[in-house]
Amino acid sequence: MKTAVLLANVGTPDAPKVSAVYPYLVQFLNDPRVIDIPWLLRKILVNLIIIPFRVFNSTKLYKLLWTKKGSPLLYHTESLAKKLNARLGENYEVLVAMRYGKPSLKKVMETIRKRNFDELVILPMFPQYASSTTGTATDEILKRISSWNIVPSVSLINQFYNHPAYLDAFVKEAEKYNLSEYEHILFSYHGLPDSHIRRVHPEINIKQCSCEKGFPPHGTFCYKATCYETTRLIAKKLD
Repeated sequence: MKTAVLLANVGTPDAPKVSAVYPYLVQFLNDPRVIDIPWLLRKILVNLIIIPFRVFNSTKLYKLLWTKKGSPLLYHTESLAKKLNARLGENYEVLVAMRYGKPSLKKVMETIRKRNFDELVILPMFPQYASSTTGTATDEILKRISSWNIVPSVSLINQFYNHPAYLDAFVKEAEKYNLSEYEHILFSYHGLPDSHIRRVHPEINIKQCSCEKGFPPHGTFCYKATCYETTRLIAKKLD
């Protein structure tokens, strides 16, 4: 049995240049799972307003983040893939693909198809599930698999916010510091519009949701709830 493990990340421009950032933003912001408004309105908003005004500032930020090894997101994801491949052994092959930019999901999925793996494990690199991250990567992957003549056994890891190894990684880093010296410890998460949560759980009032106190009735696929739960679990391990 030969298994492919696909690490899917959000993506990165090829270079910190306007000529590279522009097409990256076009692909990223035109994704209906990222900006979930009607098609025509999204095209006008993204291509005529957001990108022309954002592309130069975004390029400046990428220049600050860029390293001698290139994009830090790509470099670290590829480094992780090599370490994981070494740990899993010869019956596995770990591949990296980006939802936007390169290496593209289209190209990597074609590589997987040609090699006829017996099993495919899909791991989007987002601890907490959201439609605009895990959802869009999984959607694109499954669309491509649906056209294959031979479909391997497929496993999807759609979130891992509460996995002990994930939590322990943060605890290990935090324990390098004397936490008692700090008045506050701030947990920061990627922002998500309330509208994204409402689409999944239209029955709830986001503003009055009790996510910060514990899992609400709408369950474990609420991004807001899993962020709070991640915080609680790490805080508990750190006492």
